[in-house]
Amino acid sequence: MLDPLPRGARLLDVGAASGYLAQVLRQRGFHRIDGIECDPALAAQGRAWYDELVVGDVAGGEWPWPDAAFDAIVCADVLEHLRDPGAVLARVARLTRPGGTVIVSLPSPLLTVVTVALLVAAILNELPAEASDTLSAATPV
Repeated sequence: MLDPLPRGARLLDVGAASGYLAQVLRQRGFHRIDGIECDPALAAQGRAWYDELVVGDVAGGEWPWPDAAFDAIVCADVLEHLRDPGAVLARVARLTRPGGTVIVSLPSPLLTVVTVALLVAAILNELPAEASDTLSAATPV
């Protein structure tokens, strides 16, 4: 999904871990990559791959970047670890420039669990009728 972006695009890796994604992106020609990671040991391993790597609380800490600072933001397998992923996504939306790209990935087993829970709720009539339209969107391919 990042391939159409110009190689000069500024990217943010949320939940940077040891920098694997940044390493791959640099190998693909991206040169402006920042990250945020809550684990200091993982951040130390990945620091070399980032222009700026912030060690801090992804969910509630301060992020140093201004609004609309990034052309693309990636949240790869991080939102499922947060108590309030919606708050993080709101922050991500503010940091993404107008017309920018936000990429979110969740582990497939998690999507399966969420989908099954939604289906069970629908079967038990605990899910509002208008929410049934979202079931197909939540189903893993």
